[in-house]
Amino acid sequence: MPEPITLSFSADPENLVVVRQVGAATAARCGLSIDRADDARLAVDEATTLLIEGGATSIVCAFEVAPGRLEIQVTGQGGRLPSPEELSWTVLHALVNDLTTLEAGSDNRITIAIREEQPSLT
Repeated sequence: MPEPITLSFSADPENLVVVRQVGAATAARCGLSIDRADDARLAVDEATTLLIEGGATSIVCAFEVAPGRLEIQVTGQGGRLPSPEELSWTVLHALVNDLTTLEAGSDNRITIAIREEQPSLT
């Protein structure tokens, strides 16, 4: 498996355009369909936005590419994780197959996985 593609940047909404482009490009590299690549683009944007809005000062996104699967870890330095009751969290959950969070000291991580099959909405 190739090394993850990693982006590190200040938590500025103007940087979201780069995150979206890398999300779509890495999804295409995994062989995901156009629809699922678009879901990846939207999901990484949403996860990054949630951490920025939660008060993160910097962001690191790691894109792990595998055939038919993309895993993205979005880590925010500082701030807080979103509440699962927030509408944006519900939107993010609908776009991905797997969604987990981790609080480690001052780092907050959202990990999403996108596969070709559509996520279950149950």
